[in-house]
This record gives sequence, structure tokens and C-alpha cells, in this order.
Amino acid sequence: MSNDILKGVIGASGTENVAVGNRMPPMTATLTSTASNRAINLSTNNLATPAFPWQTDASTAAMINTVADSSLSHFQFVGNPGDTWEVR
Repeated sequence: MSNDILKGVIGASGTENVAVGNRMPPMTATLTSTASNRAINLSTNNLATPAFPWQTDASTAAMINTVADSSLSHFQFVGNPGDTWEVR
């Protein structure tokens, strides 16, 4: 099991699905975004059903952060194209 830092940029669709199935909890996800619809959603079943919203643990005008303490298959980041995300 590896918990290397994953980083990326949201593409033109405004949504980025990030597979994290081999990572050990807890995991911290951060989205740097000022989008009005910004969100970090979670999936436990490889996106077989829509990812579900999760409470934000910390936020500022330019960032939201959440911590997942259980196993997940994906984080789904929603924001503007070019916004950055990170999973630790």
C-alpha cells in the first residue's frame, strides 16, 4: 500500500475523478478553487453510482479540504478548469 501524494489539475469538464483504491486511510483531499460549485465528493464503489458529497473539514475563500477515515475508491473534485487538487 502506498500513500504517495497525488496532485493534478481539473480538466475542461470541471470534474476530475481520482482513483485512490490502494491508499490507506486516513486520506486528506484538498481542492484549491474559488468556484461557486466547488466540491470534494467520495465514492466507495468505483463510481458505479454517483459520488456522494462529503462535509468539508476546512475551507477558505480559495480552498476546501476534507479527511476520509475509511476506505474509498475515488475522490471526485468539482471546480473550474485549471483548479488544482491534491490527495495525501
